[in-house]
Amino acid sequence: MQELALWQPELDLYLREMLRLEGRSMFGAGMQCNCGRIFANNELNCQHHCCDCLTPELLCEDCMNDRHAYTPFHRLEVWNGHFFEQQSLEDTGLVLELGSHTKEKLCVMSELAPLETLTVIHTNGIHKITVRYCACNLAVHCRKQLLRAQLWPATVTNPQTAVTFDCLEQFQMLNLMTKTSGTEFYETLECLTDNTGMRVPPVSFLKS
Repeated sequence: MQELALWQPELDLYLREMLRLEGRSMFGAGMQCNCGRIFANNELNCQHHCCDCLTPELLCEDCMNDRHAYTPFHRLEVWNGHFFEQQSLEDTGLVLELGSHTKEKLCVMSELAPLETLTVIHTNGIHKITVRYCACNLAVHCRKQLLRAQLWPATVTNPQTAVTFDCLEQFQMLNLMTKTSGTEFYETLECLTDNTGMRVPPVSFLKS
């Protein structure tokens, strides 16, 4: 109770900071992106914010995609002129390049490989991402490419859904410690994705 009494006079400070995070903070028209691009009033859709990064700055699509090349399951928001709306890295055009290549040295056949949409279940929700499988002479089966990216494919033929290793480990711990069922865990992830239930990517096989 003593600690609570010490905190009570600071309540307004905490509230202001929480509200500050709901808006654009110090960023607005005339401010610069990391790349030097200046945000204009008519470029409101270029002001993207990541809910999972520690830094609060707004970025253009290109900078946001570059920052998340290896963290494709972060949750984004975009400023619509009045408030932040939910967005995904798929919406900004991020492509997750699979295979034994780096962001700086992509697969030489990447331009010929088709883009595919993959539903990924992660610890912070359910995501739709765009992936491109390696197609050069170093390529292995798509299942192996997913597993090497720490993504567990849901099926052995033409996987359209995968679960991150982190998510599987989290469920295992919750199941062992609190007896959380698979259904309860998945429904929690649905709520984390969108508590209204309107933007949750369908993963019907989990409930069949």
